[in-house]
Amino acid sequence: GDGNVDPGEECDDGSSLCVDCMLIPPAGWRRCTDADGNVVFFLLEDWAGVHSQSAMAEHCGQIIEALAPEGFLDYGLAVLTDESVWACIRAALDASRQYYIGLAQQAGGDEPAGGWVWVAYDGTAWVEVGACDFSSWFFPSVVDNAAGEGDADCGRIAHDGTRWNFWDYGCDSEEDWDGICMIRF
Repeated sequence: GDGNVDPGEECDDGSSLCVDCMLIPPAGWRRCTDADGNVVFFLLEDWAGVHSQSAMAEHCGQIIEALAPEGFLDYGLAVLTDESVWACIRAALDASRQYYIGLAQQAGGDEPAGGWVWVAYDGTAWVEVGACDFSSWFFPSVVDNAAGEGDADCGRIAHDGTRWNFWDYGCDSEEDWDGICMIRF
């Protein structure tokens, strides 16, 4: 708790995410480990009312900033690039809910499935943290440009009664969906 991340520490005990310099999820958060052994915390956030994806991402950011994380890679809405993390998160989801995730299509992306990127906050700005290629992603996807009903360039996950799927939708759409807030260390 001296304000410094010292050699051998995952974080400084001054952060509410740490206990004896070990990464510990705060109440309501869950801990996952990716395929490389890195720690990921996530929170299923049921923010009352209707919101856009960007509003939910900012909301997650405010929740996470209040925790004063140190040594993180990025945070925001879930970045589902690791199948181990997805399996951990999937076990906690409610099949009757839909969830915002941190996936968006770049302006000018080849419709409907081209130009998709994961977006998160790196401590300085909201940045692209990886590309998403639906042909090789482990996640079932329905990318149909909102069934022809305008721009469909953000992502959500929803259960279709059989399995979880990725669905696209218009980023400006405001919905009563939950968010999956995530901190990646």
